[in-house]
Amino acid sequence: MMNDWKVEPRRRSFLQASAALAFSAAFATGCGILDQKSSTGVEGKKGGKFLLSFDALDIDFYVNWEKGGRAAAEALGLTYAKSVSNYDVSVQRSAFEDAVVQGIQAVGMTSPDEGATPSLIQSLAKNNIFVANNGTNAPWNTPFDNGSHHIAYHAPDNYLAARQVAKVLFDAMGGSGKLVHIEGVRGLSHDTERTLGLDSMLKEYPGVQLVARQPGNYNRADAQGVMENILNAHPDVAGVFVQNDDGALGVMSALQSVGHKALVTGMDGMPEMLSKIQSGEALATWVQDPSYQAGLQAVLLFDALNGWTPRTPERMMMPGTFIIDSPKSAELYKKILEKGSPYDWARMSRTLHPNDWDMQNLMSPIDPNAFWERRTGEKPAGYVLPAEFQKSKDSGEWDAVTREYAGFKIDPLAEVKAATNYGGAFVGAGQ
Repeated sequence: MMNDWKVEPRRRSFLQASAALAFSAAFATGCGILDQKSSTGVEGKKGGKFLLSFDALDIDFYVNWEKGGRAAAEALGLTYAKSVSNYDVSVQRSAFEDAVVQGIQAVGMTSPDEGATPSLIQSLAKNNIFVANNGTNAPWNTPFDNGSHHIAYHAPDNYLAARQVAKVLFDAMGGSGKLVHIEGVRGLSHDTERTLGLDSMLKEYPGVQLVARQPGNYNRADAQGVMENILNAHPDVAGVFVQNDDGALGVMSALQSVGHKALVTGMDGMPEMLSKIQSGEALATWVQDPSYQAGLQAVLLFDALNGWTPRTPERMMMPGTFIIDSPKSAELYKKILEKGSPYDWARMSRTLHPNDWDMQNLMSPIDPNAFWERRTGEKPAGYVLPAEFQKSKDSGEWDAVTREYAGFKIDPLAEVKAATNYGGAFVGAGQ
């Protein structure tokens, strides 16, 4: 059953609290028709109330995130709700409190702050709500630390992706020139990891001079304003590494306003950025396909509601990603996005397709020690990695699961990858 209702967090002012109370009352009135019986799932499987909780809806990345989560929920017969934090932990925490009251059974989430992520997840898991989170997460916090209802943590390799995009940019700059770095939202895991990746590649290109680094807050308006100020001090910048596509679009507007040309890269693979690559205004972007990642959360949570229990390697996994660095690959990918999601969500389900499931992308288990090795100094004092990871490796399960997921047969984006200049090899998973 598909309903466009929303879990709205409680507000702190009187007027906002009154409005939220009125909405909660309206929700409660309709909640009877949204119970387990009305959410029947597909092919005789159990449905359930699924909440997709994410950071924003004024950024293209999360617009596509929401589309993927909604499409997968619809395909699987889950009753769908959404909650948007606007990068405010208190807003997300209040939404989760409401979710418990309103009978939500599964939550797919991104978090606005890595340090708060464990407590947010635990607030749901302790109430027997299944949780899958993506991206921002406290270093050295695994699903095993949060209980059996935290079924999965997924994260693309932002560090390696930033390194590879930076290499594309630095090579196009001829290995020299002034570089500007526009960050995203400081304090988010993916922003931190992208900065670390860029800095790592800068060490390999001594001729590239980093002249400015400022946050653009993952939106084009802030990024444009920041870039305009930087251009006053550095009018001869040769390249701009931007932490996301929305920010890159703002940077290009700033460059255009002063008639200056510079090589610009982004991250996320959003349609408008693809158009800029087609026209030659932008150089490259990294595709991590938000619709796939949100849809994957819905699939795994649907399976958990239907009795599936993930093996140790399946509880922390990395999706394969790639870089678009040619007008042809940008054109092909944009056409796919215009048609809607290319994924067969039901086919990804272990409970609907126990013998022929297919993730339609490379997925690879995450080794926490390797994943957080660059953040060793942030490991909590006395923390010991859960024993399940080593047991999985010693038993051979880890290698078996790695091979199993590498054997996916359906790749809806194969033609796009083949049209890239660098050959379309996966970035992150399986590396």
